[in-house]
Amino acid sequence: MSTAAASRDRGDHPTPPALVARVLACLTRRRVDWSRVIEPAAGEGRFVTGLLAQRHPPDEIHAIEACAAHAAAIRRGSVASGADARAKRTGASARGPLLHVRTASVFSLDLGRDLRWRTVGPILVVGNPPWVTTSALGALGSRNRPPRARRAGVAGLEALTGASNYDLTEAIALKALSQLADQAPVVAFLCKLSTARRLLGEVARRTLPVGEVSVFHIDARRWFGVGVAACLLLLRGHPGASCRYASVFADLEATEPASFWRTDGSAVIRCNARPERSACGRGHTQGDWRPAVASPLAWRQGLKHDATDVMELSAGAGGTLVNGLGEKVDVEIGHRFPLLKASDLFHGRSPGRREVIVPQETLGADTLRLRRSAPRLWRYLAAHAERLERRRSAVYRRRPPFSIFGIGPYAFAPFKVAVSGLHGEVRFRAVPPGPDGRPVMVDDTCYLVGMDSASQAALTVALLESDVCLQAMSSLLFEDAKRPVTKRLLVRLDVVEAWRRGDRRAIEARAEAELARLAPGERPRWETALDTLLRRRPGGRH
Repeated sequence: MSTAAASRDRGDHPTPPALVARVLACLTRRRVDWSRVIEPAAGEGRFVTGLLAQRHPPDEIHAIEACAAHAAAIRRGSVASGADARAKRTGASARGPLLHVRTASVFSLDLGRDLRWRTVGPILVVGNPPWVTTSALGALGSRNRPPRARRAGVAGLEALTGASNYDLTEAIALKALSQLADQAPVVAFLCKLSTARRLLGEVARRTLPVGEVSVFHIDARRWFGVGVAACLLLLRGHPGASCRYASVFADLEATEPASFWRTDGSAVIRCNARPERSACGRGHTQGDWRPAVASPLAWRQGLKHDATDVMELSAGAGGTLVNGLGEKVDVEIGHRFPLLKASDLFHGRSPGRREVIVPQETLGADTLRLRRSAPRLWRYLAAHAERLERRRSAVYRRRPPFSIFGIGPYAFAPFKVAVSGLHGEVRFRAVPPGPDGRPVMVDDTCYLVGMDSASQAALTVALLESDVCLQAMSSLLFEDAKRPVTKRLLVRLDVVEAWRRGDRRAIEARAEAELARLAPGERPRWETALDTLLRRRPGGRH
C-alpha cells in the first residue's frame, strides 16, 4: 500500500490540538461527563492528549488503533506526559487516569465485553474516525473496516450501484450505540455533515436508545484544508428513548440551535422550528407539508455504462461521430441515441452535442444477437472488449458482454421529465424526442420519468415546479450532499397533491408554455393528463 493510501486507510484528517480543545469545551457546555472514555479510531491520540490535559481528566481511557505505529505513538506521548506511569498504578485516583492502548481494529472487538474497565461511571466515545467509505477501504485493501453488510431498505441495482455504501464513522457510531446500549454512552464524533444525517436516520430506523442528537457545524477548510461540509455530531444515549430529530448549531460555541432536522426513518427533512416530540414520533411536524407515501411518478435513474470513452460519441468533422479515444465510429443508428447529462439538464440545453451507444433494450438482454442484427456495432464493441471488461462496478458481473444498466421501456418513451441529481438547485425539465424523432437518453447522474405524450410531460413539469413541490423539495434537499437529488427524495413529491393545493392558474400557465415548446399547435388536455397520473398512483384514484 502506498504512503498516501496508508494515510487514507488510517484517517487522512488528523485533528489539530486547538480543535480538540474546542470540541471538549463544547462537550463540557453540553454537560457531557467523561469519567470513562473510548477513542475507537485513535490515530496518533490527539483526543487522548487533549483529555489528559483537561483540568478534570477521565478516570480511565481505552484508546483503540489499528495502526501499530500510531498506537506506539500514543504510548510514547502518554509516557512523555506521565500518564503511562500513572496508568501502571492500581486504580484511578486524583493521581491520574488509567490509560489502555490496544493495537486492533475496532471492528474486531465487542465494545461491551472486550474492554476491561477498572473504574465505573458514564462512558464517552469520542474521536475523529477516518472520513472514508467502506467501499474505499475495500479498494485500499484495508482490514480496518466492518463486516460486509447491506444497508436495510436498499436492494437490487440500487444497492449494487452504491446506495448501500456508508461512511466508516457511521459504522463505528452504530456499533458503539448498540454494544454499549445498557450503559447509555455519549458518542461525539467529528464527521461529514452527510454522515450525521445518515446516522440520524439510522438511529430512528433502528429505534436505538438515543435521547439527544445535536450537530455543530465546523469549518473543515480551516481545520483540515478540505472543502467538505463537516460537523461535530453528538449522540446521547438514553434508555427507552428513540430520538427522531436533531438540533443543528451554527458552530461549536453556539448555545441555541439555528435549525432542526427530523426524520421518519426514510428521509431527513430540514425545518426551522423544533419538532414537537409527539409529532416527531410520527415522522412529521404539525403544519408542515407531509411527503407523499406513494408517488404516482415512477422515477428511474438514467443510463449507466461506466465507459465514456467507448460508449459516448460526439460530432466530428464532416458529420462523422467520434468517441472519447478520438476514433471515428460508424455503428447502426438503431443503437445510437441523443444523450443529455446532468449539466445539460441543469442549464436547459437541447440534445445534439452527444450521442450514446445503447446495445440493449432491456436489463440483461442477450447481446450476442448483435452479431447478426447490428454487425458494425458488434465489431466496434468487440474491438473495445478489454476496456469494457475492466469496468469495476459489481453490476456488470455475470451479465452479457457489453451490458449497460438503467435501461428499459421507460428509456425509450418519446417524452421524459428529467432532473439532474448533482445540482443543489432543482430544475425539472421536459425532454422531447430528438430532431430526427429518436428518444433522448439521460445518463446515470440524472433521474427521469417516461411520458407517453407532450401534455403529460408539460403538466408534470408544471406540477413539479409548483410552489407546493418546490417547498417540499427545499426541506428535503441538502446542498452539501454528494448527490443532492436522489430517487428516495423524488418519490416523496406528490404531484397530485400539488394539483389539489397549488395555484391552479399558475400551474396551467406553466404547462401551456411547456406544451408550446414540446409540441407547437397541440391542444392542452390537462384533465386527461392528470387522469393518467392518478391511474399511475398505487390504488388508483383517491
